[in-house]
Amino acid sequence: QKAEPSASIYLSKLPCREKDLTAVIHSLFESYGTIRKIHLYRNKETGELKGDALVVYELDKSVISGDNFVQSICQQVSVSVHVRQ
Repeated sequence: QKAEPSASIYLSKLPCREKDLTAVIHSLFESYGTIRKIHLYRNKETGELKGDALVVYELDKSVISGDNFVQSICQQVSVSVHVRQ
């Protein structure tokens, strides 16, 4: 069975104290496409959220490349860069 095409977006520096982080991520990113899965990374020992997530999108068969899809999202989402000195 052939896997369905997908594209993934990695998120970091998420608020770990948010009660329903999956729902918040879904509401913020669903406008970019059909979300197949949201994976929240957790500490293996404590089970606490690490503040990172992976959003996996289904790709429409008309989309040639996942790279184009991801680039499209990156052009629309604000990116913050924090530098420690």
